[in-house]
Amino acid sequence: MSNFVQPPWSLPNVAYSVLVVAPTEEPLTLEQAKRRAGLDWPAGDPRDADMQDFIAAARQQVERDSELALLTQTRDVYLTTTPEYAGPFPLPPQCTPAQSVTETSPGVYRVVAGWPSPADLEREAPLLVQAVGLLVAHMATIGRDLAIVGTTVVAVMPEGYREAIDAHRLVWVA
Repeated sequence: MSNFVQPPWSLPNVAYSVLVVAPTEEPLTLEQAKRRAGLDWPAGDPRDADMQDFIAAARQQVERDSELALLTQTRDVYLTTTPEYAGPFPLPPQCTPAQSVTETSPGVYRVVAGWPSPADLEREAPLLVQAVGLLVAHMATIGRDLAIVGTTVVAVMPEGYREAIDAHRLVWVA
């Protein structure tokens, strides 16, 4: 065992989170998503449900890739450190930006995270909204975004998605 102090982010599985309350809003409206995908049909079309699913799936993917919560959601964070450890701990993915952190019991925290509204997200992190839009358009038009490699069809990520996400990724500096 080393005599050096071990920083909390180097401990394995310091904390993990569980979604308690999912966002009640999405970064894009149905009409915005259809427009970004170049699609148009009257309101109430059965395809609206598919687009709503694409919007939610795209938000979730952007949250996983950026490790940020895009819109207000509640998570329970569980610490997995030893009982003697009383130091700081990094919030796990999708718990930032944090609106509030409340200890509910020893080693368990209730975190409300994400931007308060789609307008706040658009104003403060427009590239994340762009990434959601790119994924929605990709999902809605998947047949047009395929690449053929030999005899295998490969779905490619939309151009610019990685760049939009990378601008918001957290980087640890020692």
